[in-house]
Amino acid sequence: MIAFNKINKTLPAMISGGLFALTAGTTAASGHYVVDDAELIDARSCEAEIWYTDVDGGGHGSFLSPTCRLDGNWQVTATAGFLREGGENAEVYGLEAKILFLDRDTHGYGLGLVAGTEYLSETSRWEVAFAYVPVSVELIPDRALAHVNLGVERDRGEADKTAFTWGLGTEARFTDRLGLVVEVFGDDRSGSRPVAQLGPRIGLLDEHLFLDLTWTRELGGDKQEAWTVGVNFVALNF
Repeated sequence: MIAFNKINKTLPAMISGGLFALTAGTTAASGHYVVDDAELIDARSCEAEIWYTDVDGGGHGSFLSPTCRLDGNWQVTATAGFLREGGENAEVYGLEAKILFLDRDTHGYGLGLVAGTEYLSETSRWEVAFAYVPVSVELIPDRALAHVNLGVERDRGEADKTAFTWGLGTEARFTDRLGLVVEVFGDDRSGSRPVAQLGPRIGLLDEHLFLDLTWTRELGGDKQEAWTVGVNFVALNF
């Protein structure tokens, strides 16, 4: 596994007009990067990501997302986000499960299935349900991975409630401590615009602590931008 393999993802959603890294397909769970990998964390461990996102002219949010796995080929992720815009606060909570069908080390590529849901305090209901298939392949041994996500999302707050979702991403490692993550993702809702994210990943403590600095931009429309700083780390081995 590449050292800069990410703790798997939550897709950003438009919340109160801002790009906040949160939901699936254009939704998922566990981290500010959206395009998920077909990988699991180590067995009998928990990992966590904490991140802060500031949207240009659109508020900000703080997030916590732990992921835990026992001995099987599955893991569970929870996400809590606290959003603020225009003097008003909102909260979002997510729960996601991932199962891995094919392991990349054994079969040459990874294949899995992710499903989850999200609750918004603004509407006091479970607002989003989603499922998608992540596929991961190694482009350069021990140096670069590519990820493809295809899925479906049901959002009760959208006029087009059901949408097909997609995402393309890559992770590259330049040195033992420096890598780069690049991704683009979107859905087929009318008026929807793809979103791109990229930024360096810096290893601070071997493979146990990483720092992400990420720039996000909407590709079209208002071309809204956001900046994120995040830390992911191994929280527990048992």
